[in-house]
Amino acid sequence: MKINESQSGFSIVFDSQELLDKLSGNKDIYQRIVTKFLADADQLINEIVNLSAKQDWESCRNQVHGLKGMAATVCAKRMQYHCKHIENAIDNNEFDKISASVVLLKNELLTFKEAI
Repeated sequence: MKINESQSGFSIVFDSQELLDKLSGNKDIYQRIVTKFLADADQLINEIVNLSAKQDWESCRNQVHGLKGMAATVCAKRMQYHCKHIENAIDNNEFDKISASVVLLKNELLTFKEAI
């Protein structure tokens, strides 16, 4: 388990053991899932960046929601948290918060890559 200590309540970057447990210890499936997640997450984050720049909030929220589900599947805890934060900002029309949150999301993908 890769942990980054913080006071925020979302310190776990990637819970590799939880993912392995979900997969009954199958390391081959684990590797395929993580590899697929990285490719898909990178693409989705780029799309989220573009949609937020266009202020297409409905489409942006849909993509963020999809990424949140993917992050939950692979136990990328902090990425899941950042996605939820963006969803909440869109739901509450707090669009001024989204740009900074999208930057954090992009950085979180880099942190996830380092954690695996």
